[in-house]
Amino acid sequence: MRWLTLLATAAALAPKDDKSLALWLLEPSRTIDEVRAGTETLAARPPTQPCDALALCMASWAASQKQQGDLLPKLAAKLAPRLSEAVDSPRCAEVLSNTARAFAVDAGNFAVVSRSFAAAREVGACADDAAPFRGAAPADVAEACLRSLDAHAATERLGALDDFAVYSASGVIDRADADELLRLAEDQWTASAAAGDATNNYRTSETASLRDDASRASKAVDRVAARAAALFGLPRSCCETLQLVRYASPAAFYKPHLDCLEEAGQVLLGGQRVGTVLVYLNDVEDGGATRFPALGLEVAPRELQAVAWANVRADGVPDVRARHEALPTAATKVAVNCWVRAFPGADAL
Repeated sequence: MRWLTLLATAAALAPKDDKSLALWLLEPSRTIDEVRAGTETLAARPPTQPCDALALCMASWAASQKQQGDLLPKLAAKLAPRLSEAVDSPRCAEVLSNTARAFAVDAGNFAVVSRSFAAAREVGACADDAAPFRGAAPADVAEACLRSLDAHAATERLGALDDFAVYSASGVIDRADADELLRLAEDQWTASAAAGDATNNYRTSETASLRDDASRASKAVDRVAARAAALFGLPRSCCETLQLVRYASPAAFYKPHLDCLEEAGQVLLGGQRVGTVLVYLNDVEDGGATRFPALGLEVAPRELQAVAWANVRADGVPDVRARHEALPTAATKVAVNCWVRAFPGADAL
């Protein structure tokens, strides 16, 4: 009987244009076989016959509703370059939000589509109210990251409040890699800036972001970034550009803050910062601790040791319990910020 169903499905699909086909796929009575056949018809369109962007959005939602996640990679590849065309729909926000939820079943495919949201937003074609998750991370990614951090052989709990915990992490860096990072940062130190702080009364330190060609080619950078991402069960490409931070005067500090991103464009491009790994490059004997007010925890800097925590809850929403600060010190303190994002490709940011 299955072959008869497939034949009937093929006959039903044959005369339909893209939008009519997509609307047909969204009908509640459609079977899984029908949704698969219709979606594959759209995905198989040759480059000389480009698919309608709105039809691809609707087909993605239909496939997701029928839990046919294996169809989404082809749809993502077709849709990503053309997503901004969907804004011609009078229900643009609803269409884009549903599309985001459809692709959220898989972080890799969602990253592809999310970047096209960012591109559409840059040209004014996608408003912030259509942005997927609105600052959160996909829940399946967030939950997996929290599990990985807690279970990783290199981590040990330093303190916890309910389901939020801060961990020590060993083996993220060795002395040779630390020296290489310091060498790369040598000519790149600039005054730090904190989001929304025009007076620099919130953060008084220096930073060096390793974005230059030498840093991009550095094996030491790759090793540290890969180890940091691995604590959260994610690939190296999920680790943002490494940023060194230096506190070099008794007045240097960074008041309580969260590492989560607030700028919608950045969240769309690389996903939310699901986790932070802070690697200390030297011992600090007096002050300079990283303090977590919600836990009443202070972590003293120890050379080549790291502290790690999740910035989001298991549902992907930013976790206010992750607020932390750098306490003042009379000594020089140098560390590396490794921010791990929800999507692959964050290493280019």
